[in-house]
Amino acid sequence: MLLESRSGTKPILIGRDNSFVGRNTIKFRANQFRQIAKPSHLCALFVFENSIESAVDFLALLESSIPFLVIDKSIEPSQRDSFLQKYRFNLVIGSTENLDSEFEELESRIFLRKERCPTVHPDLAMMLPTSGSTGSPKLVRLSRKNIVSNAIQIADSLDLTDRDIAITSLPLSYSFGMSILTSNFVSGGSVLITDLSFIEKQFWSEFSDFKVTRFAGVPYTYSVLDKLNFYDWETPSLKCLLQAGGRLPNDLLSRMLNRLAEKGIGLYVMYGQTEASPRMTCLPQGRALSKIGSCGLPLKDARVEIRLGEAILGPRQEGEIVFYGPNVMMGYANGYGDLSLGDNQQGQLETGDIGYLDEDGYLFITGRKSRFSKIVGKRVSLDEIEQALGVIGAVAAINYKDENIVICFEGTRREDSATRLRKVEQIFKLPSGTLKEFYIEQFPRNVNGKIDYPHLMRSTQDFL
Repeated sequence: MLLESRSGTKPILIGRDNSFVGRNTIKFRANQFRQIAKPSHLCALFVFENSIESAVDFLALLESSIPFLVIDKSIEPSQRDSFLQKYRFNLVIGSTENLDSEFEELESRIFLRKERCPTVHPDLAMMLPTSGSTGSPKLVRLSRKNIVSNAIQIADSLDLTDRDIAITSLPLSYSFGMSILTSNFVSGGSVLITDLSFIEKQFWSEFSDFKVTRFAGVPYTYSVLDKLNFYDWETPSLKCLLQAGGRLPNDLLSRMLNRLAEKGIGLYVMYGQTEASPRMTCLPQGRALSKIGSCGLPLKDARVEIRLGEAILGPRQEGEIVFYGPNVMMGYANGYGDLSLGDNQQGQLETGDIGYLDEDGYLFITGRKSRFSKIVGKRVSLDEIEQALGVIGAVAAINYKDENIVICFEGTRREDSATRLRKVEQIFKLPSGTLKEFYIEQFPRNVNGKIDYPHLMRSTQDFL
C-alpha cells in the first residue's frame, strides 16, 4: 500500500487556503470507504479534479482496496454514463451531476446503486482510459504493485526527498499528473493542490509563497513558458523541472537547458505510457545536454529492448521499443467481463513506439508505429515530418488516404511555408505537392496537453 511505503511526518497535501492534510486523514477516509463496501462488493467510478477533497479521495481509494476507474471532471456526462453502463460500476465518487436515478447519494460526493458489480480480480486497484482516447475507450488495468513500484521508481530516479514540494501543474486525472502525487507521497514530500493554470499569474504567486521546489509539464507547457521567457521569472525555490508526455524539439530543449543552467535549475526528461503506470525511463540531469534528444535510461528494476519481430536489435538499430518492469499493467479491459482477468502482460509491454538504444543504453524515440503514411509505396514517418517542419512553429502532420500528408499550422498563414514544404518533400523524396497546407487558429488538445489528432482530422474534412 502507498501509506505503508510513506516516510516522514510532513503534510501530504497542501491547499491554497493554507490547509494541510496528513496520513491520518487519508486513513480515516479509507476506513469510511471500507465501511460503505462491507455489505456488498463495490467497483467505483472516480471523478478526479484538482482539489484537496479529490486528492484525499484518490489516495484513500488506493488504501481502501476498492478498485476504481479514474475519469476527469470535464468529461461529458454521456461519456461518463457510457463507462457506467459498459463496466457496471455501482459506486461513484466525486463532484458530478445528472447521475441516473438508480444512484442514491449517501453523502457529499458519494453515490451508490444497489446493483452488484461484476466479479473483479483481487489484484485490480485502478483503471485508466487509454491515453488520448475519446468516447468509451478500452481501459488500462493496474494493480497495487504496478502503482506502488512505479511511484518508488520515479521517486528514486528524480532524487525526491521529504524536503520537496511539488504542485499540480497538470490535471490529476492524467497519468503524469497522478504520478506527481504518488511519487511525492512515497518519498515523504508534499504536493500543493491547485486548479489554477500555469499561465495564470496567481499560480506563480502561490508557487513562490509555498516555496515549491519542482514543476512538471508536457511539451506544450514548455513551448508556452519559453515564449513567455519564463527563465527570467523570480522562482527562487525552484530546483528542477520535469518533462514527459511527448518529445521536446531539440532546439527548444537545448535553449531551456542553457537558460536553466544559468539559474542552477535542473531538468529531468522522462518517457512513459499509461500502460506502464506510467513512467518507464528517465534522463539524468547531468546527461541532458550530452544525450540531447534521449529520454534516458530504464527505471530501477526495469529494462528496455529494441525488437524487429522476434529479433533483439543492437545499438542504434531502429525497431519497436519493448519495456519490461514491475510497473507494466495487468492488461486491457474492453467491458465488465475483463475486470476479472489476471495479469496478462507478465511484466512485458510492447509500446508501439519506434526508437533505438545508443551504445550507453540511452533510449531515443523516433516515431510511432501507427504514425506512418505510405506515399507511392514509400513509408513516411509523420513524426519525422513534424520534426523537420518544427523550426517554423507548431505543426501537426495528418495522413490522408496514403495520398497526401496534411500539414496543419497553428495561427496565421506564413509566407515561406510553401517553400519549406517543397524542401521537406525533397528531403523525404516525396512527389511535389504531397504536403498540403492547412491553417487553424488553435490546435485542439487533450486533457494531457497533447494534440488531439482525431479532432484535428475532423476539422480538416471540408478542406480535404
